[in-house]
Amino acid sequence: MNAKEFHEKHGRKVVDQVREKIGMSLCYWYNIKNGQVGVSSEKALTMALASDEVTCGDGMQVVDLLRLRDLPARIVGTGKDEA
Repeated sequence: MNAKEFHEKHGRKVVDQVREKIGMSLCYWYNIKNGQVGVSSEKALTMALASDEVTCGDGMQVVDLLRLRDLPARIVGTGKDEA
């Protein structure tokens, strides 16, 4: 799930826990959530790990945070092994 879906599903209290864990401002969070600013791969991984810890396995995913979900699997590298 991406930042917007995460916020809608878990609410502001959980989002604040994730933000505090990684030291992110509320303004920056809302910019990410609303798609006004992108995140680096390092920040996406940090956010995904922190959200996973706070929600016990129901966190954001790096692929969604980097907006790679709609790209073809062969480009992103998430294709299934056909061997």
